[in-house]
Amino acid sequence: MCSITSNVPSKFYNLCRLCLSCPVLEDNQCKDAKLERIFDDVEERNIPRKIMTCLSIMVKDDDQLPQVICIRCSEQLDVLYGFKETAKKAEILLHQFLMCMKELEGTTQKKQQIPKLNLKLLKSNVRTTRKKNLQ
Repeated sequence: MCSITSNVPSKFYNLCRLCLSCPVLEDNQCKDAKLERIFDDVEERNIPRKIMTCLSIMVKDDDQLPQVICIRCSEQLDVLYGFKETAKKAEILLHQFLMCMKELEGTTQKKQQIPKLNLKLLKSNVRTTRKKNLQ
């Protein structure tokens, strides 16, 4: 593979990897810190995994493409990832609820009381999951 980076202007590497926005530059440096490095703080932020999970785009630290995203894309990525995690957990809880209902079909308890109690528990679990994703 030939090296394509020799003729690439340095501004190329200051473009947002996701939306191509470019912050105001001064001497080829970001004047405003409006870009976030994709591979900084991977343990805590894990931007590469979020990009892959939400956008199906593989980013690698050696792929010769910009290694930054703008703050707006970073915030949108966090919201989308949080929503996806909430929806996945809600799906699991809904399936668990149905399984519990099937298991309880044969019992002699009042069937109208059981769904009310389980729905309260289900809603409580979804609210807890939402709060965790927003933090």
